[in-house]
Amino acid sequence: MPSQTSYVPAWGAHTALATKRERVWVNTPNYPLKPKSRLPENPYTDQRVWISQKIGAGAYGSRGGAVFVTDLAPGYPFSADDIWAEYVDSYTSSGFVEMANRVFGETTVKLLGNVASMKVNFPVLAAEADKSVDLILSAAKRVDGAFRAVRRLQFKKAARILDITPSRVHKTWLEYKYGWMPILQDVKGVAETFAETQLGGRPPVTTFTAKGSGEVSFSRETFYSPAYGGGAMGGSWTKTFVGTYETKQRLRVQVINAHLAQLQSQGVTNPALVAWELVPYSFVFDWFLSVGDWLQALTAMQGLEVVDRLRSNTNSIRYTYFQPSTSVQRDDIAGNPLYFNDARGRMVYERFYRRGTDLPIDAVSLPIPRGNAIGSWSRLTTSLALMRGNARSFRV
Repeated sequence: MPSQTSYVPAWGAHTALATKRERVWVNTPNYPLKPKSRLPENPYTDQRVWISQKIGAGAYGSRGGAVFVTDLAPGYPFSADDIWAEYVDSYTSSGFVEMANRVFGETTVKLLGNVASMKVNFPVLAAEADKSVDLILSAAKRVDGAFRAVRRLQFKKAARILDITPSRVHKTWLEYKYGWMPILQDVKGVAETFAETQLGGRPPVTTFTAKGSGEVSFSRETFYSPAYGGGAMGGSWTKTFVGTYETKQRLRVQVINAHLAQLQSQGVTNPALVAWELVPYSFVFDWFLSVGDWLQALTAMQGLEVVDRLRSNTNSIRYTYFQPSTSVQRDDIAGNPLYFNDARGRMVYERFYRRGTDLPIDAVSLPIPRGNAIGSWSRLTTSLALMRGNARSFRV
């Protein structure tokens, strides 16, 4: 397993600037002959670190005096090792690891949802058939009544029949969102499923991908007694930590049981998902915790076998430390000396890229993804409509 590490200058040196790069990889046999769709396929890590610091002097002198005595030896008191240890401490307490694990789990659930390729859930479709028929008949009657009212020039009555008056328009929105849209999606899904079946089902080997990202910010302020003179003079330093995490996942699967895979894609083999979809207002709960997506992922691999898997993670983190300049006149000391400390600071930027084949595909071991309660203008509108309509929905 080849590797390469470089430090500029030596990592333990006391310097204003320091860089580090460490790479570890596995060579791909017969690389030129590999199909591009299969690349990359081997583990690889690349860590790059940039460290900089600005250290000011600490000085003291007499009131009105023209010369100050520097109380700091030339050079930089912190080594790259010291600053890196400080960075790691903030990394540990920032919540970055927890955020990255959550995003990775949510992305894996999304990947398995893509693998499931569920275009229509036939058990749910059958269970809600009566509601769908009632909705269609009700709409036909309203359209007929509105048409008759318009012919008589009774426009207000027509608007009331169609539920498009200001006091009733929320009903029309809910009917559209959770009545007509699911019906149209089911019709489209049935058509696609039928066409796929006629064409022989999904390809024997199929590649699926998913990606996700997240960010965490962290800041801290601590009071201190400045170094290099000044006694009990008070000050404060601040630390900031901003980290971005990105993950990309790829899974290639092969159909080993076409019949079972087809039943899975139609929702027949997942009674838990069917039960959840039939629970009233389950879609509202999914805004906060995506239970439906997680349940769908549970059976995504039925009838399929993994050909290969790949994940990549990229951490981009910037850490800064800043201590402002301070000064104090010491009236309690003979000669009333003035103590002064220059501003000082440190910065670490790390970019860590990792690629590997350790991609878990067991949804049971993954956390239920968090939803987004606001999400979009459509979801906000639906929330207001539900409140306006006293939480009455149509086809849930």
